[in-house]
Amino acid sequence: MNIKIVFSIFFVVFSFVSGFAQSFVIQTKSNMQTKILLTEIQNFIFSDANLLHRKVGFGYESVNLSDVKKIYFEGVATAIENSESSSKAIFLYPNPTTDFLYFGNATPNLMLSIYRIDGSKVMQINDLEVGASVDVTSLSKGFYILKTNNQIFKFIKQ
Repeated sequence: MNIKIVFSIFFVVFSFVSGFAQSFVIQTKSNMQTKILLTEIQNFIFSDANLLHRKVGFGYESVNLSDVKKIYFEGVATAIENSESSSKAIFLYPNPTTDFLYFGNATPNLMLSIYRIDGSKVMQINDLEVGASVDVTSLSKGFYILKTNNQIFKFIKQ
């Protein structure tokens, strides 16, 4: 069975955090590591027993998944603070969630978008009132990215 899952480089959109390089890391069973800057990645494809990754301007490189010990992101923030004090930063809870997301320190008329991990937008709210919650019961189980006016979060829907 040939299963292909294409990951858009949605993370590149959110790679504007200064101060550290954000990387996709592939660690083999022999503890060799390949680090690829997120800003250089065009896409990933999981095909059969291989991980194909493509850098901007280059062809695909292949890694046999049976040789892979661990795949992870390094230096990727789960939330990006604005220039104000972190005490005024919005926070998201509960995480993981099964039904509703709530926001602490939310500002009036909060705009938010929720994306699947493949970069597809699954929800957009243009005017969330302070104290309101977001119903995520219709979302499938998995990892999601939530972007507000000035912050980005990851959350898990169980």
